[in-house]
Amino acid sequence: MERIVLNQENYTVKEIYQDFYMFLAEHFTPLGYKYRKSKHDMYKNIENFRVVFDYQTFSWNCLGDEIEIFIHKKIEFKDDKGEWHWFFVNDINGADNILSEEFNIKNIDKEYLQVLLNEAIEYINYMELTVKKLLNGEELGIHTFELFDPYKKYEYVESGLEEKYTTCLDKSGVVKTVDWEGLNKHPWYDYYTEASVKKVYNSFCKYFKEEYEKKITKK
Repeated sequence: MERIVLNQENYTVKEIYQDFYMFLAEHFTPLGYKYRKSKHDMYKNIENFRVVFDYQTFSWNCLGDEIEIFIHKKIEFKDDKGEWHWFFVNDINGADNILSEEFNIKNIDKEYLQVLLNEAIEYINYMELTVKKLLNGEELGIHTFELFDPYKKYEYVESGLEEKYTTCLDKSGVVKTVDWEGLNKHPWYDYYTEASVKKVYNSFCKYFKEEYEKKITKK
């Protein structure tokens, strides 16, 4: 069967990116992942956790010579009330790979498609390892993830970095856009005080331990 993503002529943008999602699904489905075409996502349940690839392709990404994809890499977990919470995995041990940012699948060849698959495998393995660490109560490192903050402990630094890059005014004094280039100059934890990052890390671990112990007790 013809692989649309490798032979894109005469196909719509939607057909192209859906074939790319299906290509990933064909590899990961045997490993326990479920691909939902209607929701454009792929996930795997691991106890009360869920490893998720949430695919995003916007119309403005698909103009001209590019078909840009962004994958939200998420680890979700369900508490004892049945409510889902999540945090994003934006890099791998502080290092980016191609899937960390938007990437282009317009007119790609077989070799680059394999590169994208390898990058996806690296992310999936890292996310599953993170879940395993959480299940075993192992250390994650306080700067590894911008974790779910159930107790609202993140505190912005006094220098006002968040406001500096997200309050960009035009001549009429209206917020025009976010300075993404400026934002991306700083890792996420630069925007919060070191003390609050530690508090969130500790409270997240405490929250998870309590919720997980409730789940174990119910078994």
